[in-house]
Amino acid sequence: MQRRTFMTAGIGAGLGIAGATVLGRSLLENAAPGTMARGELLADGQRVFTGADLAFGTTLTVQVAHADEKLATLAIEAALDAAKQIDRLMSLHRADSQVVQLNTHGVLQQPDPHLLQVISFSQHLARQTGGAFDITVQPLWQLFTAAAADGVLPDADARHAAMAATGWQRMQVDRNRIALDPGMAITLNGVAQGYAVDLARQALAARGITNALLDTGEFGARGEKTTGAKWTVGVRDPRDANAMVGVVPMDGRCVATSGDYETFFTPDYLHHH
Repeated sequence: MQRRTFMTAGIGAGLGIAGATVLGRSLLENAAPGTMARGELLADGQRVFTGADLAFGTTLTVQVAHADEKLATLAIEAALDAAKQIDRLMSLHRADSQVVQLNTHGVLQQPDPHLLQVISFSQHLARQTGGAFDITVQPLWQLFTAAAADGVLPDADARHAAMAATGWQRMQVDRNRIALDPGMAITLNGVAQGYAVDLARQALAARGITNALLDTGEFGARGEKTTGAKWTVGVRDPRDANAMVGVVPMDGRCVATSGDYETFFTPDYLHHH
């Protein structure tokens, strides 16, 4: 899974909004994988603790505002572990992931409940969007990626052949088995990171953490950074990596964006993910 860098987590002060980062990469994005750090002391006597690890082809980060360092550290570790579990199941780049096994063999027996839940939700999104969201798009993704490596676009015949291998309605899914038609393949890159942040938030809640900001490539929050000051994330300018076009105060929910500049198949950004 590829890192999405459409947003930067807010920890500085800028644009007149407490906690918003204005330019460049945030402290969360600079956190070294496998580290745990004590951060700033907040006005209410709590401290920000930050943990980082690797998954989804990026650095995962969890910030917790709490007075107890040991409790915060254990909660951060649990949250990171929960997110990494989803990467292990759903990555396209791990030979042992269940998604790779399904794409390789066309069938997966006894799928993990997390995988079933994400696929079921994806099928629901496909129905809601009339197929605009479709996890069976992977053959098209592979075709365009291969063509882009040669500096070209796929020809019409190749596109039609790839399209013929897509179709969310053709998946067979039940709790004991998932099956694909010949030539089909799936990608969960559009949903897995969001599901991971949900699980990570649950792991924090189970350990009594009420104030946290998480980044799995998608952002999620719990509570506030400090009393009266929300966690905030900045939305980067799509044509200037060092600028933001806005700031989102986090209200306990999750947020993500997408941009043509992050994964594109032609230099003019006309063809992109």
